[in-house]
Order: sequence, then C-alpha cells, then structure tokens
Amino acid sequence: MAEVPLPTPTDNPVPSTDIRDAVYAGAMLDKVVTSTELTYTDRLGGEHYTVDGMKAEGDKVVEETRQNLIPLSKQYMTLEAAQADIANIPVGAATYVRSADGSSLADEYINNAVR
Repeated sequence: MAEVPLPTPTDNPVPSTDIRDAVYAGAMLDKVVTSTELTYTDRLGGEHYTVDGMKAEGDKVVEETRQNLIPLSKQYMTLEAAQADIANIPVGAATYVRSADGSSLADEYINNAVR
C-alpha cells in the first residue's frame, strides 16, 4: 500500500470539520498512542505529551515523592525489616515501609510499643 502524505492542517478554530484537519488529527492520535516520543505538536502549534510522555512525567513525580519521603524517617523495604530494627525506632515515631502490593508508595507505621 502506498504511503499517503500527511496533509498540511488548516488554522481553522477547534473543532474543525475540514477533512485535512481530521486526517491530521487521526495521524496525531496515532502518534499520541503509539509513538515512543515524549511529546507531539498539534495543528495549532501547541505541544502535548504522548502516552509515553505521560508515563515519563508520572515516573518523575513518583521519584520526586520517594526522594521527599526519605527525610521523614528511616525507610524499610519490608515490614519484617522494620520490625527487626524496632529498637532503633523511637516510641511514638513514624517509619515508612515500601508498599508490598504497590497500592501506595509507602505505608506509615507508628511505634506505639513500650520497650
């Protein structure tokens, strides 16, 4: 099948019913969904994220959140590791354990025990 060139879009206001804009929009939607590029430019010149771009931005937010949690207290990879180190967690202090099921970044535990 021959490659059909992408039409030059118009400057019509959104929404446009011009077939050139519709074909261009279809191609851009394909780019949004299947491209490994992080952004694309719409027909009016605006830059937007592709799906991979949204994932990359989400990953940045998760990493920033992880880095911001570190100063709160000592972190543990498992609840068992936190329990094994209970002598180093002051009574009344909160500590954080990475979520085992991935439903959250970390779970907060407070040492309410008397040593």
